[in-house]
Amino acid sequence: MATVGFENIVKRYSEKAVILGGITLDVRDGEFMVLVGPSGCGKSTLLRCLAGLEEITSGTVRIGERVVNDLAPGDRDIAMVFQSYALYPHMSTRENMAFGLSVRKIPRPEIEARVDEAARLLEISHLLDRFPKDLSGGQRQRVAMGRAIVRHPQVFLFDEPLSNLDAALRTQMRVELKRLHERLKATIIYVTHDQVEAMTLADRICVLHRGVIQQVGTPAEVFETPANRFVATFIGTPQMNIAEADSLAKGREVRIAAPGVDLLVEGFAGAGGRKVLFGIRPQDLRIVKNGGSIAGTVEIVEALGRTSLVHVALQGGARIACEAPADAAATLCSGTPVRLSVDPARVHLFDAETGLSIPRTR
Repeated sequence: MATVGFENIVKRYSEKAVILGGITLDVRDGEFMVLVGPSGCGKSTLLRCLAGLEEITSGTVRIGERVVNDLAPGDRDIAMVFQSYALYPHMSTRENMAFGLSVRKIPRPEIEARVDEAARLLEISHLLDRFPKDLSGGQRQRVAMGRAIVRHPQVFLFDEPLSNLDAALRTQMRVELKRLHERLKATIIYVTHDQVEAMTLADRICVLHRGVIQQVGTPAEVFETPANRFVATFIGTPQMNIAEADSLAKGREVRIAAPGVDLLVEGFAGAGGRKVLFGIRPQDLRIVKNGGSIAGTVEIVEALGRTSLVHVALQGGARIACEAPADAAATLCSGTPVRLSVDPARVHLFDAETGLSIPRTR
């Protein structure tokens, strides 16, 4: 396996159409790195630049110790799995998996050994004589993965490989991908717009927005300490509540004040006296009968099975969501006044102008 390095990668089609705005990122040997972000953020373009399918405008791409800017895709020692399976319909599973090795003139006994090994790893040995039309979507995706595995590349690239699968199969394939990485100890760079995939698969996540890296960290780091408002609202389901408020210094504490909101938080030195955005995840809010730092009115209750998601309108027009017990849908109706309590330690603050996180002091 190998490390991968991007150094100040710029990709533009014109002065106004800048797709990548100077990406610098190091992927460790054997790491499962997930590039995540909304459509159009540049994640697939960055992957294609690494693969040699897109020419970079400026910057340096390294695989291991080699600068690969000028190498053809076939000389970069990578294997790519796309959203579309791209299987040859007239070839069997075995032939599809072996095709790339045959083109490279690998000896037939070695090809057969590699195909059999990958088929056992992916549990598709019983499918080797079937044709793509006889396979389910999940089986076709396994064949596409097997075609990549038999190459024994330095780096595996996955470009939204699960997007065509239904929800249940995506969940199953996520588990299998994680298991596959544990077995292969491979360097994997995986592109997705699905933050659940990112959180469950990644060793580290790179969050992209408008061609710029917003944050790189472990799933726990990105979830617990988002670098800015975008990361806070993009990572996590349901997404973090964000509302504008005034912050007033009060001794060692900061008072967060807005219509329907009045709470004290510690650890935000220097945050007092300015407009801020306060953030709180729905899981960290509780409906209480008395007290509570937030007051509002129920708008909608979504029943989610074991829990409910209660959408609350605050007095100033802001809207937040709160997780509640499953029976909330039966006990709360639109227009019901509610009070919410929050653990001050779970509150996040962001600068209202820049959107950057205001870090807690220890």
